[in-house]
Amino acid sequence: MNADIAFSSNSKLYVVWEDMNSGTVKYKSGTYTVSGTTEQSGNHETARVYPNPSLPSGFYVQFEMLDDAQVSYRISDAQGRPVASGSGQTKDGILKVDAFGLSNGIYFIRIHHHDKVELRKIIIQR
Repeated sequence: MNADIAFSSNSKLYVVWEDMNSGTVKYKSGTYTVSGTTEQSGNHETARVYPNPSLPSGFYVQFEMLDDAQVSYRISDAQGRPVASGSGQTKDGILKVDAFGLSNGIYFIRIHHHDKVELRKIIIQR
């Protein structure tokens, strides 16, 4: 199943897909909150995921703070189901994430770094 995600200006999220059995288009909607806009203790951290789209061989998460720190992450598919997780040590603020087990599609990575959580979208494309 392939699903598309659309965001509206009034904070609505729509996940749309075609039901292969009936041939009908179905969707689910909900609300979302933009991640990474709240500052804590005066420190604003932003994670950048690149390249995006990425190959299954992996992608990088780069942080503004160029230190060596412990990072954990969880990757979910477009339906919100966890598909991968892991942790590692950044080197100069960069973490390499392998995506070998992921097929083509849209995923979301929830990143825990310096007591902060950020959510980013990643596209895997062969």
